[in-house]
Amino acid sequence: MTIIQLEYLISVAKYGSFSSAAVHCNVTQPSLSTQIKNLEEQLGVTLFTRNTKSIELTDIGRGVIERSKDAIAQFYAINEYVKDMRGEVSGTLRIAAIPTIAPYLLHRFISDFVERYPQVNLVVKEMVTTDITAALASGELDVGIAAAGFFDTDAVVETPLFDDEFYLYAAKDNEILNQEQISIIELDVNKLVLLEDGHCLRTQILDLCNQKSPLSSNLKLEGGSLETIMRVVDVTGGITILPSMAVDFLSQERKESSVRRFKERNSTKRNITLVTSKNFIKKGLLIALKEVILNSIK
Repeated sequence: MTIIQLEYLISVAKYGSFSSAAVHCNVTQPSLSTQIKNLEEQLGVTLFTRNTKSIELTDIGRGVIERSKDAIAQFYAINEYVKDMRGEVSGTLRIAAIPTIAPYLLHRFISDFVERYPQVNLVVKEMVTTDITAALASGELDVGIAAAGFFDTDAVVETPLFDDEFYLYAAKDNEILNQEQISIIELDVNKLVLLEDGHCLRTQILDLCNQKSPLSSNLKLEGGSLETIMRVVDVTGGITILPSMAVDFLSQERKESSVRRFKERNSTKRNITLVTSKNFIKKGLLIALKEVILNSIK
């Protein structure tokens, strides 16, 4: 049994065919098929059921897949361990940030990270939380930058970064801005303009507003970005809730005219975290990433 065989096995299971797996692994299909067949013979079991239309993992094949992932992680962990002991920060780091973080944070630390660690190949994407979860599980992603509390902690490890306070944003002529104190749980949620389903910020806001039933309003507009949301609020007289990192990019005039803190400021916030799979082995890269991000927001 070899690491190559285990990697081929995982690839076939992931892509659902020997031909697609061969393309991904950059080998010929006969070569890949032979390696899988040899693995089955060595183990004395059938890992895949094959027919003319599809292939499927057997029950024992699923168990072998899970253990193969652990074995591969441990194999490559040896090299990462040696790098850590030498104080070497190198390799490829694939990170993704959710859309309510990416536009406000990535540019703050990317240049510094690349400059400080020239031996690291940095790959950066923007993904929603569910896609980050899937990419971490499949091994396509190393680190997610997201809001805490939306991940299965049995499958991932969350490394806390910082807290991001929530603020009310309203059209500058909205009477709510005249209140001395604004409570988030007293907001009329039907006047909220929110991100569309799939964004964890939407879920957090509705939870903070203690909203249990469907929203009812004659305007049902759900945006895909906070910039769109703010522009809609400006022209409709509605309200929304913004994280601090988005507020930081508003002009001072706009902050004074449209932004207010909530009375419950200690509880109206989200926790930003680095998310990695349980099998993540690039500990040195994670430490370096965390340090650079925290330096960028001081």
